[in-house]
Amino acid sequence: MRRWKLPCPFTCCALLLSQHVLLATGSSCRVSIGSFEARLGIYNTITDPSGKLGNVMVAGPQRVAMAEGKLTMIVGAMVQVDIFASVDVPFQDSNVSLLLLEEPGLPNGAELTEQHCPRADGVCNPVKRSFRWEPRREQVGAFGACFLASVRGGAACEAVSRCFELVVVAPDISFLPAAADFSMPSANVGCLFRHCARAKDIQDLYAIDLSFSFEGLAFMQEGVCANDLSDPSSMLVSPLFAASTGTVVYAPAPCEKCISWRPLQGQEGRSFELCSYAHDQGSAQTVASCVSVLVEKCVFCLQGGESLLLLARRIGMEAQWQHLWNANSARLFPLLPDPDVISEQELAVQVGPSYRMKEEETVASM
Repeated sequence: MRRWKLPCPFTCCALLLSQHVLLATGSSCRVSIGSFEARLGIYNTITDPSGKLGNVMVAGPQRVAMAEGKLTMIVGAMVQVDIFASVDVPFQDSNVSLLLLEEPGLPNGAELTEQHCPRADGVCNPVKRSFRWEPRREQVGAFGACFLASVRGGAACEAVSRCFELVVVAPDISFLPAAADFSMPSANVGCLFRHCARAKDIQDLYAIDLSFSFEGLAFMQEGVCANDLSDPSSMLVSPLFAASTGTVVYAPAPCEKCISWRPLQGQEGRSFELCSYAHDQGSAQTVASCVSVLVEKCVFCLQGGESLLLLARRIGMEAQWQHLWNANSARLFPLLPDPDVISEQELAVQVGPSYRMKEEETVASM
């Protein structure tokens, strides 16, 4: 893979977009390379190159401005840059050649069409070539291509070269505070544990998705992250597209998903690592955030539709139901004014005392 560097195929080198003039003896005409014309499309957006979004036909790649021959794009975007060269009167019937310079060449995976001459009489003036590329996740950085335009045959004309630059920006993913505040520092046997994660690309360029791992435990996942950049509910306009596109493109909203899980009896006292992974569609970047979830000892869940007396029977403490009542009545009152009242919601019930041993303390000393 060749990274962008300034070409120096001739005696003199110039900066990006400067025109390198080759003076031929007795030259009286000059070839020109026009402004670069670019089209850009992003997967699953209103500029979706496939022309579909949610079963609704939409426009294909949109024309974008290449300010000073430079264009910013993201991994997975599809870009086409059209290059035109011509020569002016009185050499309008001369054939123009448009060649790719070996340095810097083409980025890996890029395609360049053959020279196209649109005139009906077969004269190549103007001449056009098209550059097409879809950068992969390992192709973050600056890349470019340079072209040399000259007149074929005996006309003594000045040749000219010109370059463009494509900057592939990496995602900058960050976790945000979850809008749905269901995260809990610990879990209880039988009670529903919920954890939510929320992430976005800080640059508002990439649509983000979330996935989870929980040490092989079975859990339910909720939430669907929209990858539709055309969603007008987000009033942030994406900086990826220039205003000259004539199409309003909105920045992707943050992605938020939640998981839910019920600890089983026998998992008391164990800690489980729950990890959230935020990544873009092309997996150019993945960011992880992990928390340790402790299943508390001596705490069981009173299910909705269950009384304290039924819980004591379910966990084998029917003979000690008075202990359950005495240990929890003050905390659960007025939700459970007596042990026979049916609970309408899940409640964590202390089924026995817990004690954290102090340093140098032994069971015997306790």
